[in-house]
Amino acid sequence: MIRTTSAALCLLLAAACDVRADGLSAVPAPCSAFGTTAGTCAQGNITSTTNTWSAGQTFLPPPTINAGTLGTGTFGPEGAVYSITATQSTGTGTAEQTLATYSLPAHSLDAAGRNLRIRAWFLGAANTDSKTGKCYFGAEVFTPAAIIASSKMALCELDVLKTGSSTQNVIGSGFSSTAITAATETNATETDTAAITIKATCTDGTSSAGDCALVAFTVEFLN
Repeated sequence: MIRTTSAALCLLLAAACDVRADGLSAVPAPCSAFGTTAGTCAQGNITSTTNTWSAGQTFLPPPTINAGTLGTGTFGPEGAVYSITATQSTGTGTAEQTLATYSLPAHSLDAAGRNLRIRAWFLGAANTDSKTGKCYFGAEVFTPAAIIASSKMALCELDVLKTGSSTQNVIGSGFSSTAITAATETNATETDTAAITIKATCTDGTSSAGDCALVAFTVEFLN
């Protein structure tokens, strides 16, 4: 048992401590895991998997990471927040079909300058039927050129930049096996304090199950 006036020291040493906020009054005795009330112990190794937090807790913002060893630039955590785990293909019919969807949690775009990248790869079947893939950020949509040639692919990409309260710049770009589609820019007004639907769809020109397959679909958080 270590008796200290510093909870930070206790956590640093990963030791069980009798932490005193002042020289007289002791915080409740140490414990092996959090119970039902937050802050009832100061222990370096917390093993409980169920924590109930009382009101008024303070959580720190995500960390920032240095760009390079000597550089002064920083960036926040980045990476894919969603990806499909298997190829998704169209069924019969010629209506637009949703092949993958992701609900971006509310407040994910919490500050101007936040960026998302949405990327969908489509593969056409071994025929010359028309297959048209699309990618969506809320109501904003980009449509690359249709896949016509046999067993060819198309890419649909959206880059989303938060510019203000529930305002975003959405840049669409993409291509199919034989054509590059001109990039587009949309001044979007998706409500980012609520969930935003992100999805990939495909429309078959001929009713033939499996004509269009979504082979990759990712949503990346860039900063």
